[in-house]
Amino acid sequence: MFKLACPSCGAEVVFRSATSAMAVCEYCRSTLLREGDAVRDAGKMAVVLEDYSPIRITTSGMYAGQAFGVVGRIQLRYEDGFWNEWYILFDDGSAGWLSDASGQYAVTLDTGLADDAPPFGQIVPGGQYTWDGATFTASDLRTARCIAGEGELPFQVGPGWQAKVADYRQGVRFLTLDYSEGARPRRYAGKAVGLGDLRCQLLRTPEEIAGSAGRLKGKAAILACPACGGAITWRPAVAAHLHCPACGTESDATTGTAEVMDAGRREARLVTTLSLGEEASIDGKIWTLIGLMKCQEVGEAEEWIEYLLFNETAGFLWLVESSAGWDKVRVLDTWPESVSSSAVRYEGAAYTRMQAYTSRVVQGAGAFTWRV
Repeated sequence: MFKLACPSCGAEVVFRSATSAMAVCEYCRSTLLREGDAVRDAGKMAVVLEDYSPIRITTSGMYAGQAFGVVGRIQLRYEDGFWNEWYILFDDGSAGWLSDASGQYAVTLDTGLADDAPPFGQIVPGGQYTWDGATFTASDLRTARCIAGEGELPFQVGPGWQAKVADYRQGVRFLTLDYSEGARPRRYAGKAVGLGDLRCQLLRTPEEIAGSAGRLKGKAAILACPACGGAITWRPAVAAHLHCPACGTESDATTGTAEVMDAGRREARLVTTLSLGEEASIDGKIWTLIGLMKCQEVGEAEEWIEYLLFNETAGFLWLVESSAGWDKVRVLDTWPESVSSSAVRYEGAAYTRMQAYTSRVVQGAGAFTWRV
């Protein structure tokens, strides 16, 4: 552990990892670059946007039989949302990353440069990459920018720093190719996890989230639509991409105030079986309906409603209402195994594709964790 006084404000700054290249002073937000036994002030780092995540610096847990602690975070934003990457330090001095996106988590470790990886511009969702005797499927591809950071980090980042990443899945295994530093990507490998799997300690409580986000996580608040003045119910620190139920204006409430993103066209009020703010007991937990959207199959008249629900401890759940009835849907942590071009296997059961279609969102109302 390396300690020194912040050259900007004098507060104590601690480097817990010998490989950390920078740290952000928690008092004055100065970005401190490590140079031998000294540091250099490289300017101010933006304050992270507090979301619903229970993770924080000092959270600890277990992964692959080793204890770890969270020592830093970068926050990355793309055009439709943002996510957190937590820098974790293991007891043996090695380090890794805990990805935190919309209530889903993955731990990955640096395995070195991936000289066999395809160029970033050639990767497409569904493409394959073979490593360590396994074939991984490309599940996500995006370019994002760093908007904030805190704690200590293994490399220099700051506002505007760009990340170009491709995520791959194989069962519970998770692999990221990171092209941020050039054409030769770094490969990070690990698996998708739940906080229960990590046996996390020192997570943020609802009361602590209230202190940083301004209100209890999940507690309803009212914002005035910046276009028509109508009331928009949302969940501070949970979902910040809003659709006015009265006029359809799209706004972003990340900063606590609604800022217009797209006024769009005025729509008739969306009439649905369930309404924003309603609660239900499902599987022994109380869920609150925070967002809903009407979808339509492209080229067809078929329409259905998708409802986004939130629970304080269980995260997010979807209810889908269609002409065929109701479905309860969760996003999987485990990637299904491909059996053929029209079938997959999941938890020992085979699933055969019944139909394939393209859909679009016709109307949205309420709050979402990404830009609908």
